[in-house]
Amino acid sequence: MLELCSGYESALRTTVAMQRHLERIRCSDRVSAEAVLLLGEISRQIHDLTERCSSLSERVRAAATDLEAIRGGIG
Repeated sequence: MLELCSGYESALRTTVAMQRHLERIRCSDRVSAEAVLLLGEISRQIHDLTERCSSLSERVRAAATDLEAIRGGIG
């Protein structure tokens, strides 16, 4: 469960970082070289987040299986 929590916290930090990047671009009067770099960074973060979400899904399924096994052992 701690592993899941860590994964979700990491995803939240990535999402907040993307929001900050987008805010910097939105406040810019023109498309600058910095905006292009920030958009590239956001793209990279989205790709990484997609991979992490896939990994988190696997962890959630494993945790559900473990919880079912524990519940079956109790009953």
